Amino acid sequence: MTWEIKIGKKSGALLLITAILSALGLYSWYVMFTTPGTVGTNMFVPWGLVPSLYIFLVTSGACFVASLPETFGYKPLEPLSRRALWAALATLLVGLFVIVLDLGRPERFYYSMIGYVNLASPMLWMIYLYIAEMIVLAVEFLIAFRRDFAFIANRSTGLKWLVYRILALGTKDESEASLRRDMKLCSALGFLAITLLIAAYSNLGMIFAAVDARPWRVANLVPFEMTLFGVTMGVALITLLQILAIWARRSELSREVKEGLLALRKILAILLVVCTFFISWEHLARAWYLSPQVYEMEWAIAFGPLAVTFWGGQLLLGLLVPLLMLSIPRIGKTLSGLAASSLLVIAGVFATRYLMVVSGQLPPLMDGLPFGAYSPTLIESLFALGILSLTALVLMIGEI
Repeated sequence: MTWEIKIGKKSGALLLITAILSALGLYSWYVMFTTPGTVGTNMFVPWGLVPSLYIFLVTSGACFVASLPETFGYKPLEPLSRRALWAALATLLVGLFVIVLDLGRPERFYYSMIGYVNLASPMLWMIYLYIAEMIVLAVEFLIAFRRDFAFIANRSTGLKWLVYRILALGTKDESEASLRRDMKLCSALGFLAITLLIAAYSNLGMIFAAVDARPWRVANLVPFEMTLFGVTMGVALITLLQILAIWARRSELSREVKEGLLALRKILAILLVVCTFFISWEHLARAWYLSPQVYEMEWAIAFGPLAVTFWGGQLLLGLLVPLLMLSIPRIGKTLSGLAASSLLVIAGVFATRYLMVVSGQLPPLMDGLPFGAYSPTLIESLFALGILSLTALVLMIGEI
């Protein structure tokens, strides 16, 4: 990453477009919370696209890629680790922002942390774990780039000097010894970050698994599913971002970056095999359950209102097609093939999050109640588009 602010015409136009779409998303949020009937949720299906969106963002898994070279010494990913660190922080910040907006009264968000504390609540621990992860990632980010910031601050004056001196944590040292010290700190912080990632993702899955009113989610699988697909998305996201950065800057593909991308290709292919195995047996096991609610949920996923999302979005485009693309060297070893397969995986993970949130709410809670129904409205879709644009905007700012 370069840290001198140089914005070309195309980059400026892209920043402007994403900023406008982000503003449209925020306006859509205002409409959702002030105008009745603008959302597709109802008393039987109270959670829809918006919870799926913030679960998708806060479980982006980019921290996994950042921690592999720093903490576990996996050298092929070293050239990609700092971009992964920024992506992890950016997606987490936007995801937490969506959660705050979804509270309805966002100015009271601190009540959930200190106002009404129930240590037995997985929801409370979700808040604490994600805030802790955000703090650790922010500190790790500043330390990882401290030398770069110090370099610019030492050669700047005025406001620019002040900004970069603050980002450099007040230090001036540019020596190799200081870099080695920073890397040791990043290694320790990376281990803490990956530990918090696993705890936060699995605890978020626990929230869905522990809902007594919806006991047919198969509780022991949801925390593992949340973590597995989060890590898979992280690998796909960093692969896509690295390739987009190469294309945007029209830079040559260095040997180190090529090795990193090929390593991510192998990791992503292995993860897709595991995800396909997991999803297949998860649904086959549920099909043999005696509970009528489990059967109704599986019917909704396989043959009912969620069938297109499951067969087309999650299974075909999200798992099988990218796995096939990565398995063919003529496709999987090219930048365009890697980018396309990574984009499909990311879309497939979003479909997975949507299915996880919506499907468990469709079976009726008791005899006599109707089968649940939900489809996102235009306003909800515009909000999702705006939030994804905001995520892209924040990621692009990190590339300036």
